Amino acid sequence: RFFIGIPDAEVCILEEGEIFIRPSYFENGERKIGNPIIGKVAVTRFPAHHPGDIRVLTAVDYPSLHHYHDCIVFPTKGDRDHPSEMAGGDVDGDNFLVIWNQSIIPKQSHPPGVGSDSLNENELANFGDIIGEDTTKPVTINQIKEFLIQYLEWDQLGIISSTFIKHWDLEYGSGGSLSATCLRL
Repeated sequence: RFFIGIPDAEVCILEEGEIFIRPSYFENGERKIGNPIIGKVAVTRFPAHHPGDIRVLTAVDYPSLHHYHDCIVFPTKGDRDHPSEMAGGDVDGDNFLVIWNQSIIPKQSHPPGVGSDSLNENELANFGDIIGEDTTKPVTINQIKEFLIQYLEWDQLGIISSTFIKHWDLEYGSGGSLSATCLRL
């Protein structure tokens, strides 16, 4: 089931590796709030290309979080936030697929792929680098337009995603998403 991700910024009770989910359901045409999910869950977001984009986390029940439902609450504690471990996600409106059916949760986990949190300051794209100008001065509307045009020209996620799916399908017998080509993409 898909849930929007939010941080545990109000209560700050969740520890690294924990999440909170309390889904609603319909019974006789009436919406009801269910009990929190407890136990191991698989969580991912799309597009998920790297095997590490699927995280196995522990769903827990804290009464202080019961006012949240139909969302996934992520901890604010830990070395790296869990949403960024899943294809560079965050909690600004991203939807996450949560699977709590124990028979389809992956038995083997992989380390997360490279996300924006693993890059240092010198590796991050910088507005000044892209427009080729000094950004210590106020930014103009024309600079913003140039930046957006270059961003749209360079945005290759759709092409990469389609290429990944093609190679995953072609190389399924030799590792699928763990094949060298798919990991490189």
